[in-house]
Amino acid sequence: MKPPEIDLHLIAPEIILTVFGFLVLLLDVFLSQGKGKRATLEFLSLIGVVNRFLFTLSLMGSTQAGFEGMFISDGFTLFFKILFSSSPS
Repeated sequence: MKPPEIDLHLIAPEIILTVFGFLVLLLDVFLSQGKGKRATLEFLSLIGVVNRFLFTLSLMGSTQAGFEGMFISDGFTLFFKILFSSSPS
């Protein structure tokens, strides 16, 4: 029996967004109050969203399946990833 194929490149945008989200939450707790705190958190959030967008663009042009077919990356999936990452919150 062979082990399942794990391709983390397929879920890299979700991993990046999760890691940067947790990082922003942790820094929000530990940074002191001041003018620089909000700017730092905004900049870190922007870096996370841009990295997610770039990793999403690297998946364009191919249809791939991972995690034994439970996760499929195709044009439809990428359209919604780009749509939701560029929409204002």
